[in-house]
Amino acid sequence: MKNILSLSALLISLFTSAIANATPVEGLSSASYSQSGEWNGFSAESAFNGGGWNSGNWGTQWVQVDMGSVQTIDWVSFVTGQLPNDVTWQNIYISDSAIGDSWSSLTAVASRSGFTVSGTFLQLDFAPTAGRFLEIVANAGGSWTALNDIKAGSSTSVPEPAAFALLGIGLFGFVAARRRKQA
Repeated sequence: MKNILSLSALLISLFTSAIANATPVEGLSSASYSQSGEWNGFSAESAFNGGGWNSGNWGTQWVQVDMGSVQTIDWVSFVTGQLPNDVTWQNIYISDSAIGDSWSSLTAVASRSGFTVSGTFLQLDFAPTAGRFLEIVANAGGSWTALNDIKAGSSTSVPEPAAFALLGIGLFGFVAARRRKQA
């Protein structure tokens, strides 16, 4: 019984630690999110919280989040949304002040260009960079510019809580099965 309690305490500690280190772009107030344009409710707020953003326009567009305080991140991931398939590019900018349309005066912390199809998952890794504002400037080639499920974080972050929950369930089942065998 003591082992089960110790294991439970460890799992709860890991679970709460993972929650405290959630990606810094999710769950902020609506005013924290902005974009160059949006179509049919597909906004920056939606994209940074598991949904999607559609600029409603072709060509170079941007989506931004004010993380509320200076955060150090070293990766950004997202899923492309486009039709037709085409060569697309994305640049990641981090700054201490709002970026908006002023991104051209900054140096991107990460860039990529290449052929994508709708639903392509991309993760851009870069040197740890601190700033309050994160902006993705994107161009979807011959399609409207849209991104989905935008995440950001640090490679030293604790894994998502779901991973710990699954691990805990598995360990608990293993311990329970062994105890049953011994009885």
